[in-house]
Amino acid sequence: MRDIDFIPAVVTELASHQPRIEERFNEEDGAFKKLLAQDHNLIGRVLKCHLIVENYINRYLESASPAHNWLNARLSFSQKIELLPHANPKVAWVLSGIRELNAIRNRFSHRITAHVTLNDLTECSKVLAIARNETKYSEPVVIIEDFTMVACTWLIIDREIEAVFEEAFKRARKKVMSRKR
Repeated sequence: MRDIDFIPAVVTELASHQPRIEERFNEEDGAFKKLLAQDHNLIGRVLKCHLIVENYINRYLESASPAHNWLNARLSFSQKIELLPHANPKVAWVLSGIRELNAIRNRFSHRITAHVTLNDLTECSKVLAIARNETKYSEPVVIIEDFTMVACTWLIIDREIEAVFEEAFKRARKKVMSRKR
């Protein structure tokens, strides 16, 4: 017989302990409700941004190497990040922020009471200080969402867009180098 078959007999055996069991259940019920009351809006927004960035990384990898079966590779987010071309200046500029977003998402996926502060977003903020230099941030989740938009823009692979970015980098290098002389 299986242990589960004894449940009716176990319930009968526990009857004399019911007041203490119920007391303990009520204590845990409060703790459970506190966990359940965690801000799911924040958790959802962080997770959504992470998934959006992962979607763009997937598209980047698929475009860069269409012969690979990326879906069956079952790579982790971190492994996908390592496969991105770190020497590509477009990728390199957002890479630290993507890693930071992944660390925050991991915090939320392993601890229901996790939170995020402005100090947790130094890399994302560095990118936004340039990309959105007019914007002042006071909410960490807004930084995450804005960084997600910027990172995804820089992960777009399209021949025309790539040519535009390459030309912009070439011109920027030329201007910076001429100022240094």
